[in-house]
Amino acid sequence: MIELDYIEIDGLLYPNIALDDEDLYGDLGKYGNLRLKYLHEQKPEMYRELLVSGKLAQHCVNMEKSAFDMAERIRAEC
Repeated sequence: MIELDYIEIDGLLYPNIALDDEDLYGDLGKYGNLRLKYLHEQKPEMYRELLVSGKLAQHCVNMEKSAFDMAERIRAEC
C-alpha cells in the first residue's frame, strides 16, 4: 500500500501529490502542448495512464522533438 501525506483544506483531506516533471511541462513547445491537449481531451485513458506512471511529460517532449524534426525535413525539401 502507498503511504501518502494529506493536506486539509476546508475540512477535506487532499493527497499531497506533486509532479516531478513540472519543468518539462513549461518547456513544451507548440507540438508538445498540442499532444498534451489532444491526450487530455480525446484519449483520457492514455492521458491518465501516462500521468500516473510519470511518463506523460517525457512522452510530450518526445512528440515535440519528432514533430519539430519532421517539420524541419519538410521545410528543407521545399
